[in-house]
This record gives sequence, C-alpha cells and structure tokens, in this order.
Amino acid sequence: MRHVEIESLRRREPAKEEAPAPPALDLASALGNQQMQRIARAFAEEEETAESEGYEPIEWLEGMEVEEESEEAEPAVEDGAVLARQPTKTPPKKQKKGPAPTAQDVADVVRVGTRVRKEVPVLERERSITTLEAEEYLKMIDWFINRAKERRPGEQKVIRRDLNGLRKLPEQARKLAAEGRSTKGKTLISDFKVTPPVFKVDEGEAARISFVLGDDVKSLDATIMHPKDEITTYFRDFGIKPTPGFHQAIWDGTFQGTGNRPPQTGTYRLDVSVSDGAGKTERVSERIRVENPNDETVLPRAGSGREISTLHFDGKQFTLTDSGGDSIEVPSTSGMKLNNPRNLEKEDFTDPKHQWVQNRGPIPAGHYHVKGGAYQVPDADKKGATYASGGTAAKWGPMRVQIEPNVVKNRSEFFIHMDVTNDGTAGCIGIPTGHEGKFNQMMSLIATSKKDVKLFVAYP
Repeated sequence: MRHVEIESLRRREPAKEEAPAPPALDLASALGNQQMQRIARAFAEEEETAESEGYEPIEWLEGMEVEEESEEAEPAVEDGAVLARQPTKTPPKKQKKGPAPTAQDVADVVRVGTRVRKEVPVLERERSITTLEAEEYLKMIDWFINRAKERRPGEQKVIRRDLNGLRKLPEQARKLAAEGRSTKGKTLISDFKVTPPVFKVDEGEAARISFVLGDDVKSLDATIMHPKDEITTYFRDFGIKPTPGFHQAIWDGTFQGTGNRPPQTGTYRLDVSVSDGAGKTERVSERIRVENPNDETVLPRAGSGREISTLHFDGKQFTLTDSGGDSIEVPSTSGMKLNNPRNLEKEDFTDPKHQWVQNRGPIPAGHYHVKGGAYQVPDADKKGATYASGGTAAKWGPMRVQIEPNVVKNRSEFFIHMDVTNDGTAGCIGIPTGHEGKFNQMMSLIATSKKDVKLFVAYP
C-alpha cells in the first residue's frame, strides 16, 4: 500500500539548526510568488523618491475591477501578484498637471481608509490574506491617507481611482482567496483540502493537507513560505511525489531550520503547483491559520529528536507521551454508542464490562503495540475513498493505525482511527472529528516513529 506523505518523513532539514534558509527572492521566483519582496522593495524605494517622483497608481489586489480615470495605460499586473506602489529604476514620466485632491476627497480617503484598516485584521483571521499581507496593507493604507492629505497638484484623478480600489479590497480579497483554493475546472488536481484550516499549537494540533492528482501529473511543488526579512525566508517544502491518486501531508506550524523555536501565531499561505508532460500547469493555494498565543514549542512533534514513549487508553481518553515526558491527550471512544445504527440492542457497549462482546464492545484491557511507521491511508481507488485492506474513509477516516496483536481470543480488527460518525467503534480506539487537529499530530508522530510503540489499555 502506498504510504501517505507525512511531511516530516521527507523534509530536507539543514545540517545545523540555525542554518539560513535559501534567499527569499530565489524561492519566490521559483514559485511565482514575488509579491511580498516586491512590496518590501516598493516601500524602501518610495521613501527615497517620494518627494521627487510623481504618484503612481496602487494596485491593491490583482484582478480587482476599478474604474479607469486616467487616459494613460496602467502597468501590466502579473498573475497572482499583490502590488504596492510600483517603483521604477528609470525616472518616471512627468505627470500632467491637473487639480489637486479636494477637501472632500481627503475626507473620503480618511473615512474609507479607516474602515478598511479595521477590516484587515478580520481578513487575516478569516484566512483571506496572510499575516504578512495584512501588515503590508496597513502600511499601504497609511501611506495612501497621508499622501491624500498632502493634496498635491495633479493627483486628484489617481487618488480617486485608488480610493475606488481600496473600497473593494475586502470583498476582492475574499473572492480571490476562495478562487485560489477551488479546483473547479482543473484536471490535474482535485479534492484539495486543509483540515483543520485553523489549528492550535499549544493544544497539540496540526493541519492535514490532502488532494488527489490526475494520471498525467509529472511535477509537483507544495510549499509554505514565511519571509523573515528581505534576505531570508523560512519555508516548509513537503516533498510530495507526483504519483497519481490521493496524497496527504501534515504540518505542525514549524519551518525548516526553525524546528526548536515556537511556531508564531499567524496566517500562512500554502501553494501547490502541478504540471503535466505537455507543460500545462495548475495551481491552488490555501491560507492556514496557526494559533500559538503563549509561544509554546510544539511537543510532542515529529523531528524533535524524541521518540514516542507510550500510548495509553483508559476507556475515555487516549494519551500519547514522548521520551521527554510531554504528551497529547484527546477524548476517545471504544465500543458502540447507543446511536450506532448497528447497535440493535441499544445498549452502551463502551462500558468496559462489554469488552468481550464480539463486534460490539471496547478493546479488551491488556498490553498492545503499534509498529513504528506503520499506518494506512485510503488510496486503493486512487481517490482516497477506499482502503486497500478493506473499509472506506467515510467509515474509518483519513488515516488509521493497526494495533498488535490484532486478535485477542474472540476479538479482532483493532485500529486507532477517527470516529467519523461519532457513534463509537466495534473495538477500535476512535478519536472524534472535533479533535481532528490532535488526531493529525498523533498520526504524524506514529508515522515517523522509528520503533514500535507500546500501547496500554487499562480501565478504571
């Protein structure tokens, strides 16, 4: 069975923890994602030339429809670009003199700018823009307000044009984010999801990235970048092979070269680009929100240098503990609940007294283990719907781990998996969908374990 691409298995860690990541501009160029570097350069050069150069129109977002008020052609906008004021290396053309912004123009800019400025943090939290984009938009809005207040001759038209664009920024940002994550009309990639799109580091959660590739895909790049400054960019390259079918990767908020540092609260952009042999390329993107208010280090986590020490299940809670004593705890169930459609007796079979009731009761108490690196994903049909060894994702969830021994007296078929329908299990340990973030992190740790892990089942 083809294994899931848990990102920790394939990450390319630097030789030393503090080794710098590749330059931001090189990475951005490779991904066609240069907007943040362009914005940074724009502001740097603007400071030097603001007094001597004329005003150049702002493109708040690529694809935004605004009313043209200038007879001169607007500069071309690259696909996916988010542009600030566009600096030029050659002196700009001297702008035609015209009326200066009126007092009403200035009042409109201040009013709209203040309103949109308040919406920018909302756009970031709802994952329509990244944290870095939010910071740059706030700078751009402040610059725009201050520039309007100067009421320079000849700038009325461009001020009004840019004000029209600013009004549309929130709506357009949401629209572009939705379009970026959609695979509608695409043939090389489908079923693109990030679950959960917001995860809490300090509670042991991680996000699972999944998608299905078509038969003709020849290359694939899946990367999250985090520019530290104009020179250095932290990144997470998931290294997924472009084979047809279902793929998964798990991200815990850390970047290559920053493994021992607490993940920063923020919204980050995941870009996935796929190409076929004929050169056709399709791209999707999603913004993932990391919550870490107390700057907690992600432990337990893959790549920390620690191994899983033990797994415990007491009938109500499943606990994973690493060799350093840190643990992840999640409510869990074993045995059928009253609402299970196969529970014809309508009895609570999660009670330990039913542990020897075949196909109904919880996993029997005792000592078990799971094999390090052993996990299963539903890819038998190449669409992530069916497991090769039997069962569907609709029943078993996106990933499962077999428990050994798998036969104990009259009981058998023990797994750790997600309790998708929240109606219990027939002897497996089921984690509810409401705790999918913790489930992801636990599966990542088991999948990357280099040795077998002991599982103790003991009921009160």
